[in-house]
Amino acid sequence: MMKRGVLLAAVAILIMGAVPAQALNLGIAGSWWSPGLSGQYGLDANGIPGTMLDMEDDLGMGDESLPSVEGFLSHGPHRLSLGYTLGEWEGRRVLARPLVFNGVRFFPGITADSELSLSMTDLTYTYRFLGFDYILAGLALEAGVRLKYVDGEESLASAGVTARKDFQAAIPELAVSARLGILKDLLWARVQAQGIAYGGNSLFEGTAELSLSPLPVLGLNVGYRFLSLDAEYDGFHLDMGLSGFYALAAVSF
Repeated sequence: MMKRGVLLAAVAILIMGAVPAQALNLGIAGSWWSPGLSGQYGLDANGIPGTMLDMEDDLGMGDESLPSVEGFLSHGPHRLSLGYTLGEWEGRRVLARPLVFNGVRFFPGITADSELSLSMTDLTYTYRFLGFDYILAGLALEAGVRLKYVDGEESLASAGVTARKDFQAAIPELAVSARLGILKDLLWARVQAQGIAYGGNSLFEGTAELSLSPLPVLGLNVGYRFLSLDAEYDGFHLDMGLSGFYALAAVSF
């Protein structure tokens, strides 16, 4: 995970260095997302198919909040950002059916503890290909690409037996967004979407938000965000969805 983060940061620094420093608009943002959780995951091992475990019904996992931090820069129509989001879920449930996870069998009637952690690092570049202002209104349309690096760990434990698996994936995405200025630079509405689908795997993300800028250097956003991830790799199966409201504060200089 550390090596991937350093690589992404190095790419960002190289791109930054290609732009005149005096032309840059730099900033940092922090957000708090409170999504609902749904989905299932499983893990095959040694030729033994794993059981697809429902995160809520089988494992007792509940909703958790996800903190995020993002650094960004812009120059004219170009925008580059590097963000990090961390999610952790835990569950405890008396098993109602036999389960197989990573080749380990778990039997009904026993209490099982489960954990799922996901860290997501996003390097995103967008280009504003259309933008204009009219009196107090404005419109901006952007398109770009995103590289999402997912680093995760899942485990299931009961009666002194623990099955654990780490997984990593680097996922490229296409990105589009539209921003509508309602009161010039004071109030904006924005929708954005990213996604890709290939070989039976898919990742789709989207947000809809309102942004208030009471000061030129301060942005306060509230909105709704969703993420849908369906992936299979090296015996690991994950089909999960997150959706809910979030709040964000950004400072630029």
